Amino acid sequence: MLDKVLSVKLAGGLMAAFMAFHILIMFGSAEDGETYYFEMIMFLTLTLLAASTFFMDEASARKALLAFGAGLMPAVLLFTYPWISGGDTADGPPAGGMVMWWLFVVQSLLVGLNVGTTSD
Repeated sequence: MLDKVLSVKLAGGLMAAFMAFHILIMFGSAEDGETYYFEMIMFLTLTLLAASTFFMDEASARKALLAFGAGLMPAVLLFTYPWISGGDTADGPPAGGMVMWWLFVVQSLLVGLNVGTTSD
């Protein structure tokens, strides 16, 4: 079971879908006069990078997912800080979103570090 959860294809697919979902979040959260074009382009770039893991060999995809996990960890920690410190969470993501961020980043780190695989 652990080998299925920590497969390269699943981790890359979840990361690509999660990043693509954030394009819709940025589009839908813009109020009158606001635009989040920069954020939408950033998430589009991350979506394309995560989707490119489908076309890589397994070793390269693991390196890319490790880079995703390590690169997104500071952002996850930044957005988690108000939740653990008791600060203002009104401008941040909802608790369910934070749990998903943590799960996908940890999954990318574990897949990138080759955890859960056996050497034959």
